Amino acid sequence: MTNRHPFFPRLFLLFMVASLWAPLAVICQPALPAQAFAPPVITALNDRADLQFPGQITFRVDLAGAATIQAVTLEYGVDQLTCGTVIAKVPLTFTPARSVKAAWTWKMADSGSLPPGAQIHWRWRVTDAGGTQLLTELRRVTWLDDEHNWQTLSGRQINVHWYRGSADFGRQMSSAAQAALTTISQKLGLQGGKPIELYLYADGDEMRQAVFYKPDWTGGVAYPENRIAIIGIAPGQETWGKRAIAHEVTHIVVDTYGFSCLGSRPGWLDEGLAVYVEGGPTRAEQEQFDTALHDDELIALSALDAGFRGDDYTVSLAYTESFSVVDFLVTHYGREKMLNTLSLLREGAATGAALSTVYGFDEIGLETAWRAHVGAKPLATSAGPGATGGFAGSPIMEPLD
Repeated sequence: MTNRHPFFPRLFLLFMVASLWAPLAVICQPALPAQAFAPPVITALNDRADLQFPGQITFRVDLAGAATIQAVTLEYGVDQLTCGTVIAKVPLTFTPARSVKAAWTWKMADSGSLPPGAQIHWRWRVTDAGGTQLLTELRRVTWLDDEHNWQTLSGRQINVHWYRGSADFGRQMSSAAQAALTTISQKLGLQGGKPIELYLYADGDEMRQAVFYKPDWTGGVAYPENRIAIIGIAPGQETWGKRAIAHEVTHIVVDTYGFSCLGSRPGWLDEGLAVYVEGGPTRAEQEQFDTALHDDELIALSALDAGFRGDDYTVSLAYTESFSVVDFLVTHYGREKMLNTLSLLREGAATGAALSTVYGFDEIGLETAWRAHVGAKPLATSAGPGATGGFAGSPIMEPLD
């Protein structure tokens, strides 16, 4: 038995050595270039947005791929309060190639202008012939002109931007905005929320040139969904400017609190609250209201549901009348009932139903009670300038004095 397998231990040792070295032989082989195993890639360079304020914005990107680029889609949108995620998608038409210069222009005249200061976001979705996809990083740009030398004063919940006037002018306007937030909290029980961007143009004409389709009487515009307000205020108009700021800030705070995808608020309530916070009508506006009251020319409340339009006299009367109704509700029934009404409207209740739940009367009952309060004739005998027609207006626009 001893001489039968004289070489067994040596053969076993050689086998073990070979087994140990075999993996080392593989490991020590030169590695193949990584790109030999990587799938085709797509690169995006010079991804940018070129603004031609206030007319249009052009999105551009240079694309290159190892395979032919077959499809390019621009996805874009605006940062704002909405009832859902809204992403616009634009499939581009182009000749497929490995290198593509993609571009698409958003014309504001076609869609309606964005407010100055709006935040626009975009990205590109790209597919090549091999099925490889690229989704670029989301980018943002501020929709604002570079013509003016904008100054900014940031404060608690309010950022004020202006280009004409001293630093003291900016501080005064910022203080007015902060004071409006305090008044809104004290009188209505509403808090400011996220920061509001307030853009002050040198006058109404320059403000209206920054946006499209605004009447000549427009002195300020609130965009609550963007938390932006624009107003034409020149140095020397600080008194009017402070009232206008309070008005627009109120619109943004109230609309944010009452934002709803289920219902809406009547125009007289929105505008009445704004005039209420700014301190009520001016002396001239009150005199105009008193004259209309004496002559039985008040506007029917139902005609103020959708907003305001018309000549200067009618629009001015609509604002003052709306204030009078809101002042009646808050003064006689308290701010808690007003908050309850706003909450019900936010939940989708109709105006009449919300009023009935909170106050015990619907819109007709409100008008009856309010007319008795101010000494007006009952609605049935009145045929004021708004009794047979309505007003319309969006976004919220305010008149110049």
